[in-house]
Amino acid sequence: MEEGHELTKIVIQMAPSFVKYIDSQKYNHGFVMQENIGQKVQLTFMVGFLEYFARWVISMAYIITVITPKALSDRLEVLLLSMIKKLKENKQANEPN
Repeated sequence: MEEGHELTKIVIQMAPSFVKYIDSQKYNHGFVMQENIGQKVQLTFMVGFLEYFARWVISMAYIITVITPKALSDRLEVLLLSMIKKLKENKQANEPN
């Protein structure tokens, strides 16, 4: 992390059954704490680069709820829409004429 770069607090929630899939990786992504909130597990991270975190967590976009910040939700939406667009382009390019 660059000196003087502010950290962003990120809070996500997921079902307890999915935590095992990120248990070892979370430590490489600014993991701070984990707590049970009702039927969900809430994970808190402090990250220096939102883009890096977004690209890691995008593979879990279908199982997580972003609590904060809104900037992460916004970035995930842009990345996912971009992926969908690219997949459609690839599909059209590969269809026989």
